[in-house]
Amino acid sequence: MKSFQGYVLDLDGVLYKGSRPIPGARQLLKALRKKHAEICFLSNASFHSRKAIARKLASLGMPCKPSEVINSGYAAAQYILKTYGKCKVFILGEGDLAKEVRGAGLEVGKQNARVVLVGLDRHINYRKLTHALYLLRSGAVFLACNADATYPSEKGIMPGAGAMIGAVQNSSGKKPKIIGKPSSFMMKLCLKLMGLRAQQVAVIGDRLDTDILMANKAGAYSILVLTGVTSSKIAGQAKGASKPDLVVRDLVRLRKLL
Repeated sequence: MKSFQGYVLDLDGVLYKGSRPIPGARQLLKALRKKHAEICFLSNASFHSRKAIARKLASLGMPCKPSEVINSGYAAAQYILKTYGKCKVFILGEGDLAKEVRGAGLEVGKQNARVVLVGLDRHINYRKLTHALYLLRSGAVFLACNADATYPSEKGIMPGAGAMIGAVQNSSGKKPKIIGKPSSFMMKLCLKLMGLRAQQVAVIGDRLDTDILMANKAGAYSILVLTGVTSSKIAGQAKGASKPDLVVRDLVRLRKLL
């Protein structure tokens, strides 16, 4: 495998599952640091801030700077600011999503919100769905941090933000714009962070429909690891823009190929 100047590393299912590092993750990161490669830690998760993600990685023996991290909450906030300017955002989500939105200079609130932003919300309820429906029927813009149907955890595969999107979409009849992977906006943020072109970058992920698709659409090198949600059987059936350039069993094997 050729060497690249930059690497985009997915988190859940690649570097860790829940609070446990995946075997080979620390060693891979050390090897990339030794090569002086640019690194972007990329997550479709919206409920942790970039600072929180950096702290988690450090606690797992993979130190990084918050400025090296991009998540879908941060990306959504940047997209809203760039596209609609400073406005009010109604959030159907949890954790640090509101913090990322406010950090971009946007207002978080319910009344007269310009944007309805949906992320993973494990405390979703009928009241939240009703207000989202009201805003969308009144002309608000429908955005989603990601459309992941599931996400890997220590307890197994869990329902993802796609479940929340489905509830809002089915009731409103409106389809959201997805800001997270596999959107080109997310990839452009990564390239800007690293100061590189897509052809100089490899993307390492565990999902064909997000990580691999995003990399291939941008013209980056795509690497699928089988430590997350994708089985070797499914990987072998991948076609078109979702077909990875390289499939490896795990990060231990990948490090040997660097």
